[in-house]
Amino acid sequence: MTHRKVGRAPVVILSIAPVVGIWVACSRVAPPQQDQTLETVQDAIGFADPGRVPRGSLETDFGDTLPSDHFATGESQYIEGYTDKKSYRTGDVISFHVSTTSPTYEIDIKREGSWVRPRVALFQNLPGSHFPPPTENAWHGAQWPETFSVAVPATWKTGSYLALFRTEDNTIIYHPFAILPPIPGESSRIAFVMNYPTRVAYNAWGGKNVYASQIEGDDRHAVRVSYLRPFIKANGRGSLARAQWGFTANLESNGYAPDYLTERDIHANPGILRAYDVIIFAGHHEYISRPVYDALLAHHDRGGHQAFFSANDLWWQVRYEDDNQTLVAYRNYAMTCDPYLGVDDTLVTTLWDTDLLGRPGERLQGTTTAWSSPLFEWEDYIVQMSSHWMFEGTGLQDGDIFGELLASGEQDYIGPHSPEQIDVVLSARRAVAQEGKNPPVAYEDVAATYYARSPEYGFPDGHGAQVFSAGAVAGWCNGLFSAYRDHEVVRLVTNNILNHMLAAPPPSIHDFDFDRDVDLYDFAFLQTCLHHAMPAWPLMPCAQVDSDANGVAGLEDFRAFEDAMTGPA
Repeated sequence: MTHRKVGRAPVVILSIAPVVGIWVACSRVAPPQQDQTLETVQDAIGFADPGRVPRGSLETDFGDTLPSDHFATGESQYIEGYTDKKSYRTGDVISFHVSTTSPTYEIDIKREGSWVRPRVALFQNLPGSHFPPPTENAWHGAQWPETFSVAVPATWKTGSYLALFRTEDNTIIYHPFAILPPIPGESSRIAFVMNYPTRVAYNAWGGKNVYASQIEGDDRHAVRVSYLRPFIKANGRGSLARAQWGFTANLESNGYAPDYLTERDIHANPGILRAYDVIIFAGHHEYISRPVYDALLAHHDRGGHQAFFSANDLWWQVRYEDDNQTLVAYRNYAMTCDPYLGVDDTLVTTLWDTDLLGRPGERLQGTTTAWSSPLFEWEDYIVQMSSHWMFEGTGLQDGDIFGELLASGEQDYIGPHSPEQIDVVLSARRAVAQEGKNPPVAYEDVAATYYARSPEYGFPDGHGAQVFSAGAVAGWCNGLFSAYRDHEVVRLVTNNILNHMLAAPPPSIHDFDFDRDVDLYDFAFLQTCLHHAMPAWPLMPCAQVDSDANGVAGLEDFRAFEDAMTGPA
């Protein structure tokens, strides 16, 4: 097999549009919200006045509607709501906070992992109350009281769920949440990660998001946005929800049964990824906290696989505050206003590839954002390596079109820190500017890629971690829907990728020398770390034996090793 490291093609500068922004002095103690900057994603984010979003038609990011759901037309009753958390386990209590002008309303709970979205519970004739948004800083949270609660029954299996709030005149809006597995990894080797941080960052409910402001007389964007508020886009599901649903529906319809996690679950417990062989991202994971980034790297370093069926992931660092209910993202203004600047630079909420953080996403994902790609018309992906195992059974040849217009929206390409050897399996040249857009370059080359952390790809001491990147924010997931041309081929290649990863499980977390056996060599390494707190031999740090991921190689790790050797007592 031929591996190609493809450098970024030379571009022709057509024009340079100045980025207009007002840099203001910021107090490090109480930094204000920051000014809007030029963002190509603005068209996808949108704004609406909270509490006055028109409900005459379904507002979505990709125009999806649900069979059997009716949306009121004309003048309709208002309803919106949110949950107190974004993920729950069996026995946890879900607290709903619903505001409505309807005398009564109902909550219809649906699981959206499959194409069908079956109902799992229906709560009717709930008394309605109207609570307006806060008069100030509504993007910091709606601050509505609990209006209903329910304990999660054991029958609700892990998955992505929707609470459908319905008024008496049949006006509806959604709010998403996830149900976690009772025991991570007990029944699945795949973890599907929900993209809630990106949805929250894009959410303009309350008048601001981390990109811009619609508050009259205040053009400064938010640097803190709350999870505790409704979503505006996709009729309450949030931006890019359809991309995630399209992927999980395809997964489950093909017999896969992934565990569902949120990024905040990984943030709170980075060791949770040790339970899985394959981690799946889909639907754009742009905003990543340091614990999540560290967990992904640890998963990769131990030989775990990652499939990015999206693009522009691992882009901005964020922090969490208020018991992880507030996302903090200073973004472009981090270097003047983030209170962590000069205090703990590793936590400044700026781009991961800046010199300050020095952790470009392409070192893991393999690709990085092609800046001007959203300004060009959508294109078809063209097959570049038809002999690659991922195209097995498709009959495709080099030069054939793959799917339909998968090269769309924000996209990725090879970056300066991409692996030296990487397979460019699909590519496109986006060169036709969208109407009304003025790209600063003549074209953007974009690609889907694959590499493995193995000697074959230039990693002599690698442990076999596989990484696939689709290179498009939502294009690949769109291609899974039956309405798209050649969706069967896109589904087949998706399955090929996952099956190839599942066929090569990473070493056990107790296999410290990575010889795929838990034996006396591992026992000796564990003893060395416990007694001397130093590497047992070069390139094998004691952190490798921290099985419970609590930051210390201690007795609990020794007991876990004993269980691996002999079985629990």
